[in-house]
Amino acid sequence: QFGLSPIDEARQAAQLAVTNGCRKVFVITPTNDWGDRVRQAFQKQLELQEATVISFMAAENNLEELLANFLSLRNELSPSDNCVFLATTPELALKVSPLLKQMKLPVYATSHVLSGKIDRDQDIVDLQLIDIPWIISPDTESAKLRSELEQIWSNDFITYRRIYALGIDAFHLINKISDLKNNTLNMQGVTGNLSLDSKQRIVRQGIWTIIKNGKITK
Repeated sequence: QFGLSPIDEARQAAQLAVTNGCRKVFVITPTNDWGDRVRQAFQKQLELQEATVISFMAAENNLEELLANFLSLRNELSPSDNCVFLATTPELALKVSPLLKQMKLPVYATSHVLSGKIDRDQDIVDLQLIDIPWIISPDTESAKLRSELEQIWSNDFITYRRIYALGIDAFHLINKISDLKNNTLNMQGVTGNLSLDSKQRIVRQGIWTIIKNGKITK
């Protein structure tokens, strides 16, 4: 099974947050099946590393409720050991950004929070984002192919750009059948580094970047 799983991104966000010293996390996700699965994956990985979720905030709630939740815990917070995990649609990320700016805590986010349109993303809180190499730092060949696809499908490219990348890696995986059978897969693809876990499931390792004013800066 191979895809752009938000579960992989959630686990990797937990790993990076703890590596950077975060021990207590505010989690902001939507209250639907997708949000529940992402939140649970993040929390499970966090607990494996002896860190905890200090509070869960439903992204759909109004800002007054979210702010009240934050203020009730404000005296316990420190940027050195607290952070925020954000996994929402771009619309909800934009909605909660004023609160996140007030919190002044490091924010770790999945790729879903950005729309890819600077005029919409510029007001989103500065954060660390996990995404695919195809978007963050494509190599020369990938950048050329991406440019060609954008010219051909200019109206839809932003919406489906990750799907194009998924198709490219799926095509290259066909030539890795022996590696899949022998559990030796280690492929650097346009969606990330692809390997197999102990249950022979494909795991995708994304890459991290810093987002400021809606733009990739690093």
